[in-house]
Amino acid sequence: MAYPEINKASDGDFEYILDHAQNDYAWKYGRLSTETQNVIDVCGAEAGLGHDDSCGAFIKDGGYLSQNIDSTYEGFGYDLSFQGKSLGAGSKVVVNFVNAYTSRAIESYTFPLDDASAWKKYGGAFIAPKDSYAIRLEAYTQTGTTMYLDDVVVEKL
Repeated sequence: MAYPEINKASDGDFEYILDHAQNDYAWKYGRLSTETQNVIDVCGAEAGLGHDDSCGAFIKDGGYLSQNIDSTYEGFGYDLSFQGKSLGAGSKVVVNFVNAYTSRAIESYTFPLDDASAWKKYGGAFIAPKDSYAIRLEAYTQTGTTMYLDDVVVEKL
């Protein structure tokens, strides 16, 4: 029996965020501890910022965007893809496999974004390591850098 592919990353197109409060969706906005600006000024979603002028996320000046995907177990395979662009160096999307006890990363994969004004598709395939419980997706930047993110998809292989 064929099953449809399901995006494990909630609201990967960022459209839902525009009409709902922060507590109503899976993406969490924040800022690095060294950043002094308000979170809303360094991380958010806006119409027209995304790939093909859709809604997309922006992360700048030490902003931080994250989402947890649970029910991830040893040996499960996943494929990540996303559209991104970065104005300045230092933008990264990180895939962390975490355990159930300490929520610390037991294995990580980092995707540094190119310093370019054009959208580019990034991604890769992963196998969950031993003791995996969840995937933590993170996107963050350095001061002076702005990243745009859209169409985040995590599918089980």
